[in-house]
Amino acid sequence: MSTDPNSGYVVAMIGGYDFEKSEFNRAFQACRQPGSAFKPVIYSAAIEQQGFTASTILLDAPIVTDDDSTGRRWKPQNYEEEFKGEVPVRQALIHSMNTPAIRTLQAVGVKAAAAWGHKLGLSTKINEDLSMALGSSCVYPSELTGVFATLNRMGKKAKMIYLRRVLDRDGRILEDHSSFYDPWTELDDRVAAGYAKLFEVPDQVMAPETAFLMQQLMTEVCKPPGTGGRAAALAKPVAGKTGTTNDLFDAWFLGYTRDLVTGVWVGYDTYETPMDKYATGGHYALPIWLDYMTKALKGVPQGDFETPNEKIVWVNIDGDTGKRATADTRQPVLEAYLKGSEPPDESGAIATAPGQPQQPQQAPNAAQAADQMLKGGL
Repeated sequence: MSTDPNSGYVVAMIGGYDFEKSEFNRAFQACRQPGSAFKPVIYSAAIEQQGFTASTILLDAPIVTDDDSTGRRWKPQNYEEEFKGEVPVRQALIHSMNTPAIRTLQAVGVKAAAAWGHKLGLSTKINEDLSMALGSSCVYPSELTGVFATLNRMGKKAKMIYLRRVLDRDGRILEDHSSFYDPWTELDDRVAAGYAKLFEVPDQVMAPETAFLMQQLMTEVCKPPGTGGRAAALAKPVAGKTGTTNDLFDAWFLGYTRDLVTGVWVGYDTYETPMDKYATGGHYALPIWLDYMTKALKGVPQGDFETPNEKIVWVNIDGDTGKRATADTRQPVLEAYLKGSEPPDESGAIATAPGQPQQPQQAPNAAQAADQMLKGGL
């Protein structure tokens, strides 16, 4: 599924391998578990409702919960089956860590997170339990693509347009969904569409600052060593997220440039046969996305993502710790923050998730000691 976020036009849709063999349109009708592709829903809720930033510290450590209704114990793991200890949100999303996402969901609340997902455009039932953070609730590819289009639009809910116009046999217009941005529409019609658009108030489902900060985090996912690092081969500014289910039945990649949003799902119709052990979103879905986007955007310049307003500030930080960069930082990275939430200059303190202790200040030369602490399991 591919859509122009400006016009709302769905420019490409493939619902199956062969329409003659099956008319089942998976883009609309296949409700599939998104895995980690659902994490932007959780993290955007945390940014908007709990004041999370790229530097908010989360604990990547084992979680064990018991389900009294089934008598089962749940022990979620990371894909690499190892834990990193305390990590900033930035690293948790880049490497798609699972337990930090669960702890983020705990901070937001399962009911609030489910309501947030529906507000962003998901119509399917969202399980109100901690597995929601790992994408356990099925979604339609068309709707999840719409969520990413909403992020692209700085929180204005995406309107997916599948039909530009409906005419009767005499050429009279019965329905008209033409966009001002449509290059194939006559100038007078574009002006009329633009005038009508003046009276349309898009549904602002999240703050522009929230959408931009979530987008900025997803741009880091799409650079090595992020799970979506292969998207960097597009050689254009990209934001996106991979998704893989535990049993390897579903592989996703949803990503976008400034002017094109595309979602890819790969899997079998039934849950009888999983794909092979390499069937991750980054290995299966992302190459398809990259091949399509390379051809669709050939010769089409794509500008940088624009900062929505003066409420966003940029700070050089240590990407591994989330702290503000110092003269001793080896490779500082530029990160975006809501003004007032950026890491302070002198204290070295980092914003922490609600209910989590403030990380103690470390001396500039304490990086090696901190690394040893993490290796020790803290």
